Amino acid sequence: MRTLKLIYRSEQELQAYLSEHRLNIEFLGIPQLCKSKEKSTLAVKVHRIQFDEKSEKSTETIVREHIKLSNQKYDEIYSRYEQALKYNALDEISGLDGSNWCLESQRGFTYTKGCFWTPSHEPKERGLEDLYNLGVYLWSVSGLEKDKTLKLY
Repeated sequence: MRTLKLIYRSEQELQAYLSEHRLNIEFLGIPQLCKSKEKSTLAVKVHRIQFDEKSEKSTETIVREHIKLSNQKYDEIYSRYEQALKYNALDEISGLDGSNWCLESQRGFTYTKGCFWTPSHEPKERGLEDLYNLGVYLWSVSGLEKDKTLKLY
């Protein structure tokens, strides 16, 4: 299993931010690479949170899509995940605004997870270039770049 979560800090922080600023925002895009004997897919889940001014409440919508992958496309994505796992675990850069990307991997009983603030900010200098390239590639393969309300950063 390989998962890259592109998230805005934490759900709690986002809800507090939305309540304070009354914004609509796309919260979470999760591409997950899946393979079985029959097929290979990229599962994509997007959370959308919209604030209703009248009721002063937020509504969350979750959209899930499974994109069938050719063996060649699967191998390309898998290779990019492997490269991204060579991230700099000592990266300490953070900011007040931006995104938080988490890369999860499971091999047998071994599970790893690394989370980083806005890898698009100086990715080469921070040792996150492969993670950033993976995110950009998955964004493209999943078709999320076509949705102009979403932004990868």
